[in-house]
Amino acid sequence: MEDNFDEDFTEVKRKEKNKNRLRKLGSIIGITLMILFAGIIIYEFIWPHFVTPYAIKDLNENIELPYEFGVEASEYDIKKEWIQDEDDLGFYINTSTGDVCTFTRYPDYADSVKFAGYYTSNRDIALFGFKVGDSFEKVDKYLKEHGYRCYDSASGFYEYERGRINIRLYVTSIENEMMDVGNNRIKRVVEYWVDLISTDKQHKGYYK
Repeated sequence: MEDNFDEDFTEVKRKEKNKNRLRKLGSIIGITLMILFAGIIIYEFIWPHFVTPYAIKDLNENIELPYEFGVEASEYDIKKEWIQDEDDLGFYINTSTGDVCTFTRYPDYADSVKFAGYYTSNRDIALFGFKVGDSFEKVDKYLKEHGYRCYDSASGFYEYERGRINIRLYVTSIENEMMDVGNNRIKRVVEYWVDLISTDKQHKGYYK
């Protein structure tokens, strides 16, 4: 009789222990799912509205252009004769110095066209303190100081990104006349592109 009682008691304890384990496992799974869900919400809806605007602000404060990235074209007095290749998605302006300024509603498909792209081989335009003609080492350093990371490189092209801002460099090796050594070539930036890619996952025309 006592043996049966002990066995029943042991079985009850074992079942109770298993229930506790299942409860703990359920709690862990529930907390993990909540963290994942919160992470998705932050990434999809909150992160773009805080991180990207700051990056765009930093970009606009560190390049001297007649236009600001993310600002509607209607905010500027853009002459009709300046506009080239205008279509439903936007247009671009080819300046007298060879720079190209792109105004577009893509990829947002927003109601308004915004300044979203810039190309230059002009040595007079400074971006984050560097200019065309500076060494690649210097440019790479300055970009990284402003939070950009190099995510791709091939055939002289280097791609950097911060949030949804892309900066593309074209680099060539140029002979350095100041160095009288065997390997006297130095990598220099000869042109670059800046492209603003919106984080508007809900397609509401959000740029800033």
